[in-house]
Amino acid sequence: MALDPNDFNLSISPDPIRVVLGMTNDVNLSFSNTSLTERGYNLSVVLTLPDGVSYAGGLIPPTSTTDGANGTIILTWKSIKDLESNEIGYNLGITLKSDEFFRDSGLPVPFDIPLISVDLEGTLDTMPRGNDDPGNIQITKSDSANFISLRYNIVKTAPSKIPKGAGLLSPITPPIWPYQYTLTIMNNSLIPSTITLIDNFPNGARYLGNLSVTGPDSVELSTPTIITPSVGPLCQDFVTIDWGTVTLSPNSVNTIIFNAAIWDNYTANCIENSGDRISHMTPLQNVSTLNGASGPVQGIVVTNAMDATINKGVSSSSTDVGQINNYTLTYRINQYDDVDDVVITDVIGNGQTYN
Repeated sequence: MALDPNDFNLSISPDPIRVVLGMTNDVNLSFSNTSLTERGYNLSVVLTLPDGVSYAGGLIPPTSTTDGANGTIILTWKSIKDLESNEIGYNLGITLKSDEFFRDSGLPVPFDIPLISVDLEGTLDTMPRGNDDPGNIQITKSDSANFISLRYNIVKTAPSKIPKGAGLLSPITPPIWPYQYTLTIMNNSLIPSTITLIDNFPNGARYLGNLSVTGPDSVELSTPTIITPSVGPLCQDFVTIDWGTVTLSPNSVNTIIFNAAIWDNYTANCIENSGDRISHMTPLQNVSTLNGASGPVQGIVVTNAMDATINKGVSSSSTDVGQINNYTLTYRINQYDDVDDVVITDVIGNGQTYN
């Protein structure tokens, strides 16, 4: 029985594809075979890039690259692989660049305006030798994504979960579970950008300092104003880091890192760690806002406040028949509670046995 066309799916992500002008970003081309019984053969891919967008690399180089009409670039991958039954989310990862100038006209690529879309087409055969096998059917699917060249952008990262452990104010007790926020600020390769930058902590997170900056604009970004909860006429129940007005250099990438930790309780009436208890697995959202000539962009990251965490690692990401894999379980308990009768359950996947 041949593969049903409805079982072959593909997609481009992210959509829209946002890349700072003159810089690059990663894009995923995803392919799935949802049939529980039938294999698809000879996956081939055609990707058409609009004028103003260039291919900057990938783990699997294209079989061919040709120039298309109106400044487009056509990338072709021939017979990359077969898609096994129920093979979901095979990713062909590529890197795309936002060009400074259009290939066709030589004019500058504008900021913040969607270009003609990035178009993806994937083809799968129902027979192993394709059209050389009688009865073969070629299944073709397509998808597209807008591409936007940005003036500037900000990316925010932090751990997804952290045990509560910001210490105590009375008696003074140091934090035991600090973590880092990382802000990456990118500016286009053609002109400087004058921007404002503010980072707002969630209520319940403590600023611990150790702010460091790397990049061409590190001097301007190294001395922000830190506003912490303090009883007074303009008090607030969260921390704000305010860099004021900063000029970003052309083609600059600046990275800002600082430390934080999570209290046991929320801030109330501008007194930290004095409010209601922060429950296990509470999501705490940190928002950074960069604003300039193209309007605001935000970096948003969520860290879950935990009473206890457990993380699992393995000695190797790949294995073979008969190979021993060493797993490591690391658990951490919050700073504020004694925890008794901890039960840890680990499930070993089908195909492995405990050694």
